[in-house]
Order: sequence, then C-alpha cells, then structure tokens
Amino acid sequence: MGNRLTFRRFVNPALRVPTGSSDPAGFDIVVNATPLGMNDGDPLPIDVARIASSAFVGEVVMKREMTAFLNAVAERGCRFQVGTDMLFEQIPAYLDFFGFPSATPEVLRSLARLGD
Repeated sequence: MGNRLTFRRFVNPALRVPTGSSDPAGFDIVVNATPLGMNDGDPLPIDVARIASSAFVGEVVMKREMTAFLNAVAERGCRFQVGTDMLFEQIPAYLDFFGFPSATPEVLRSLARLGD
C-alpha cells in the first residue's frame, strides 16, 4: 500500500509511507481502516493505550457514528473524526480524480440521508 500511495498524482512522490507495524505509538495520525467496530463485541483494532492523547484519530466504519474504538480514544482525550465525516471529506477528491464535477463536504452533508 505504501508503495502505491507514492505513485498517486495527489501525493508528493517523495513521500515515504512506512508499513508493517500496528503499533500506534509515536504517530500523530492514527486511522482505523479495518471493519472492526461494525459489530458489537468486535475487538479494538489496535492497543488504544499506546495512542498519544495528542494524536488525531480517524475512523472508516460508518455503520455507527461512535464505535468502541472512537469512544476509547475520546476517553484518552484524542481529537477524532467519525467514519461518515471522513467519507464526506474524501468524496471531493474522488470526484476530481475521476474527472467528475466536484462538491464541497458541506454540500454533500446537506444532501445526505443517514440512518441511525
């Protein structure tokens, strides 16, 4: 994945993206990009105790706004972004990448109908 990211036109070709460890210690940005959190009883994707309270945490799970993972990082004092907000922030880049007319995240949020 790290090698693929360096070839995307929106990413600086000099960007180094290390992969291989699931230890979040020492990172400023931590993202749960797994399906863990979609179902009650799912284990946490990583050891939350190793995430610095100063880290920004993102979640891709959209089935529920606050997953066990987000609740745990919120208790640690981390700033975080829920899965649906992450999606709304990414959609304009997807549209642009594929040559479609774009929209702002705010417009997308106003048009969306999200269930509980």
